[in-house]
Amino acid sequence: MNEGEKISIAVPYVQGDFEGKLTDSLVQEITSSGLFKYANWTSTYRLDISIDSDHNEKIGYQYDRDLCTGTLQQNLLSSEGRRTITAKVLLFHQGSEKPILGPYKVTAYSEYDYINPNSINELSFCDPQCMRQVTLDFTLGQLDSRDSAQDNALVPLYHDLAHNIVQSLIVGLTTTPL
Repeated sequence: MNEGEKISIAVPYVQGDFEGKLTDSLVQEITSSGLFKYANWTSTYRLDISIDSDHNEKIGYQYDRDLCTGTLQQNLLSSEGRRTITAKVLLFHQGSEKPILGPYKVTAYSEYDYINPNSINELSFCDPQCMRQVTLDFTLGQLDSRDSAQDNALVPLYHDLAHNIVQSLIVGLTTTPL
């Protein structure tokens, strides 16, 4: 390879990326890296990636409140989560089945907050006369319901995961002779 020439990499669809959003993020990250270029079937290398794990965990809570008095109750309600995705990465010389790099795992996470749309406490409050007043879903800063917030967290999460994968390739290819 000549000095300054970019390394061409093919990126087949990521296994487990059913909508192709992670694959799109990878192609964008590869082309903006400065070291690589995306080339579908005429590439020198092929990047094989599969989603190894995808899980959500609760990381933030708030106290429940009495409907009319606003006093804190003893039970906690979850209000924040973290979505973590780990991908298995392998880099092959095109046409070969022996990996040049990998397999290794790359992880990224995204945090989000949410409301419980089935909770009357999240969608309304009682005024001083104990009359129920409706609030808008977004007035308290929460994104959405838990399921929607988990889905919304995918865009920045896929971007970060793609960035981490490309950075791992840069490190791997600069320390491993091709």
